[in-house]
Amino acid sequence: TELARADITRALITREAFAGQWYDFDALQWHVAATDEALLRWVELRAAEAAVPTVVQRVRYSFNDLSAVKDEIDKALHQAGVRDWENSVVPVQNSVGVRVLKPDLHLLDPWASDLRVHVEIADNFPEAFLASCVNRWDCSTPLAGGINIASSANQTTVGNPGCTLGFTALKAQTGQRYVYTAGHCITAEQVAASTVYWAGDHHIGDARLTFSDATGQFVTDAALVGITNPYWLSTSGGFLQTSLGTTSDVSGRMSSLAEMSAGQVVCSLGRSFGAGRDNCGFVPLPPWSPRPKVYDIYTCGSDSGGAVYRYLSQFGVRTAYGLVSSSSERPFDGCTANGGSGTWMAFSPLPAINNSVDSYTDYNIRVETR
Repeated sequence: TELARADITRALITREAFAGQWYDFDALQWHVAATDEALLRWVELRAAEAAVPTVVQRVRYSFNDLSAVKDEIDKALHQAGVRDWENSVVPVQNSVGVRVLKPDLHLLDPWASDLRVHVEIADNFPEAFLASCVNRWDCSTPLAGGINIASSANQTTVGNPGCTLGFTALKAQTGQRYVYTAGHCITAEQVAASTVYWAGDHHIGDARLTFSDATGQFVTDAALVGITNPYWLSTSGGFLQTSLGTTSDVSGRMSSLAEMSAGQVVCSLGRSFGAGRDNCGFVPLPPWSPRPKVYDIYTCGSDSGGAVYRYLSQFGVRTAYGLVSSSSERPFDGCTANGGSGTWMAFSPLPAINNSVDSYTDYNIRVETR
């Protein structure tokens, strides 16, 4: 039934009247909301044909309408210098849910009478770690997924041929820590020469391993750099640089491909993403060989190695899924159309990466979580 839901959802997201969908795991029912009665009748018919227990609900605001309001609020808070907030479309409430700290509440006054917006005051944001980034090429501690990583020959400039840091990782047996990036970003010659890699003005450590392997049905593309600089070792790992001012926790990691399914919201963070927050698309129907893809997502060539993760926005949970490997780049700028139909990013899934790393080493190296 999950594949049937994904198939129907892909058709729904092209319709202006679509207002969102969610699954009630207690009642084992799929819920679909829309502003148009005819569309809801179509959903009921398709769901019945696929034997998917479904509840439809006519609502006032479409998903596109709510998304536009969400983007306006994000822009206003960012321009006002707010360092931490939560903001997402909540289909079950047919609204935009915003959480801010009390000192920032006045910034939401323009939406005070907007029935589309539900505001809550947060006591704090315990999942966030404040960090200062001038841009994704120049960040202070901690090391976090989504920032620039480059060899010592081209450290900090925006135009350098570097890639993106994906996740920090740990060898539990010894306590040695690493960072992941894409395998095609680091050559075997650089590993042999112990080439030093940098994040901003601070070196990380030397290249330890790089590979592009066929592992089962997947081609994995990953590299490891050992963290040796005390500057970075002074803080723990398991962070994503979800905005220039704030990192968010890596809450878990995918241990089996069975955890991934069509229709899931999957996001990535790359160095091209500027000050933005979670950059998301959806997983299509299998087959996923030689690498799983995420459709309707913004990606540029320099985002290789960046963090790919599942995002449950209603819970603020981000689960590590893998590393950016390739995308349907446009020839004139090396990027995909931002959310354009048919654009995709392909990634190396974490379970396959783990299998490859274990075959090259005599120990486990696993993505750090918090």
